[in-house]
Amino acid sequence: MYTLEEIAETYRLAALRVPEVLGAITTDVVVTAAEKARGYIGNDQDDWDPLSERTIDGFRHMNGLWISGKAQLGYSPPDNPLLREGTLRASIEAEVLEPTMGMIGSNELTALWQELGTEGALYPIPPRPFLAKAMQEMVPEAEAWLEEAAVNLLTPW
Repeated sequence: MYTLEEIAETYRLAALRVPEVLGAITTDVVVTAAEKARGYIGNDQDDWDPLSERTIDGFRHMNGLWISGKAQLGYSPPDNPLLREGTLRASIEAEVLEPTMGMIGSNELTALWQELGTEGALYPIPPRPFLAKAMQEMVPEAEAWLEEAAVNLLTPW
C-alpha cells in the first residue's frame, strides 16, 4: 500500500520526465515519417495520379522547344513517380523543434510542387503528397506510443 505522499512524489518525478519522454516519441515519429516519405519516392501510391505521357515520353513546349521525357533521358523505369536522380528523396529530413513539435520536409523546390501540385500552371502537376502522407500515416503509431508512455509514467507500481 502506498501513502498519499509516496504517490504524490511518484507523480512529481513522473512529471519531471515528461519532456524527455515526449521528446523521444517526437523524435521517433518524425524520423520514421521521414523514412516513410523517402520510401514513397519512386513508388506508385494509390492516392496519386499516374505520371502523364508528357512526363514519360517528352513533349514540345508551346515555345517550340522539345522537353525530354524520362524515357528519353534514360530513367529506368521511366514511370516511377517523383524519382529521377534521387535528389528529392535524399533531401527529406526530420527535425525536432521542441519535445512536442517536430517536422519533416525538404529544401528542394520540387518538393513543394510535387507535394501540393501546380494547379493552374501551363503544364500542371497533380499533387502527390509524400510528406503529409507520411505524417498522417504515423498518427496511429504515435497515439500508441503516447498511450504507452502515459501508462508507464502514471502507473509506476
